Amino acid sequence: MDRSADDSSMRHLRTLLVSVAIVAAALSAPLLGRLLPEARTTPFRPPDAEHLLGTDALGKDVLGQLLIHAPTTFTVPALAAVVLAVLGSLLGVLLGLGPARMRSALLRAGDVVLIIPPIVLTLVIVLGFGATPVSIVIAVVLAGLIVFLRVISSATLQVAHSGYVEAAFGFGDTPLRIAVRDMLPQLIGIVIAETSLRFLAAIQLVAALSFLGFAAGIGNSWARTIRDNIAGFPLNPWATLAPGLALVLSVALIAFIVERAGNPEEEIT
Repeated sequence: MDRSADDSSMRHLRTLLVSVAIVAAALSAPLLGRLLPEARTTPFRPPDAEHLLGTDALGKDVLGQLLIHAPTTFTVPALAAVVLAVLGSLLGVLLGLGPARMRSALLRAGDVVLIIPPIVLTLVIVLGFGATPVSIVIAVVLAGLIVFLRVISSATLQVAHSGYVEAAFGFGDTPLRIAVRDMLPQLIGIVIAETSLRFLAAIQLVAALSFLGFAAGIGNSWARTIRDNIAGFPLNPWATLAPGLALVLSVALIAFIVERAGNPEEEIT
């Protein structure tokens, strides 16, 4: 493996580590949130020495609620991204190794799904099966699966005629064995980058569902906090701005790292 390949792998690894770090921080945030005032007081109280960001519609500390609701904001999107990575990677490689006619037919059939906006497809599934974490994960996976398959199958075609792949077929190895043993290790950088992009899309989809009130089954999240507190914006803007800014900054950070990972000319300093 040459130096450029090593650099590319390191960039994609950094992308993965940033995403994992954000999820880990979100999971540990409630521990800090419990250190802040828990007693309820006046709703939409402006920031003061006791409540640094004021209080929300229920009179709870905004900063404390921001930390407590962090896991809900990222856990379901992260789970959906992991499921999509495993399913999309394996199916994408098998699709790339399969007959050209079958690949073309399946991808053309998948174009029908791409016509439907992801939020509409997600809403249909959630409304049909209920706003549970499982249904939301399934909806997010289906919304991103076709794109994932296209990327991985195209990448597979570029290396499918390599000597070691043809030798594996010659020895009688099954496509599944070749996919797992020979192909996926070569495509790990692309898989990480595409998974990070799907993670971003999942955060946005779940946030949209929460803001619209169709994700009650996953509990409170930053997007739902925005919806619940928007009526009190004139009294305490931070009850709405804090979760909104936290969501935007988290997404922007992941997007920044993904963008840098995709540009070999630029290094993260």
